[in-house]
Amino acid sequence: IRSDYSYIEKVLSTMRHWREYNASLKALWELEDEWKASKLDDGDLGARESIGERRARSGAVPPVLEWWFENYELLRDVSVRGYPFHMITYDRLLRNPCGEIGPVLEWLEKGDVDAAVAAVQTTLRHQNRPECDDPRVDNEMARVFDDLYAAVDEEEQIPRALVGDMNKLHERLVTEWDKERLAQMDRRKKHTA
Repeated sequence: IRSDYSYIEKVLSTMRHWREYNASLKALWELEDEWKASKLDDGDLGARESIGERRARSGAVPPVLEWWFENYELLRDVSVRGYPFHMITYDRLLRNPCGEIGPVLEWLEKGDVDAAVAAVQTTLRHQNRPECDDPRVDNEMARVFDDLYAAVDEEEQIPRALVGDMNKLHERLVTEWDKERLAQMDRRKKHTA
């Protein structure tokens, strides 16, 4: 059996805090809205849907859930397949670029440490733990998201209790998202009918 996994040698992943990821993606959507508005003859979005609204109506995964699904599924895949894996948080990289990049490039057996360290510019950080405005995020979700980020940031093995909480939360979010996605599809059918 051929698969892309047959060719994985090493996987390096970065994790941004979920609150920052959520805010950054929404800011990107706003920039896309502005750009699209500038390309319209009247330059006014007026009653038109924003990109965020269009994405939600089309069934696109909201940023906070995208963050969860991508990180959870990557960690699950690594635990099942057992390929060499290293994950670093954005915060840890900013705290100690040289101390983080050097060992990673050594592990990868390639790269220019000095050039990579020089590329890290803390002034480019645009988000720093903003409040989350997504009504889907309840206290339990925020706790699990924060605990996962903290474990990766502190370079510790994810505690067994947290793995259990992550699995329960993932099951819940998949179920809730399926319901929301199906409701969106139903609204879309009625809207186009």
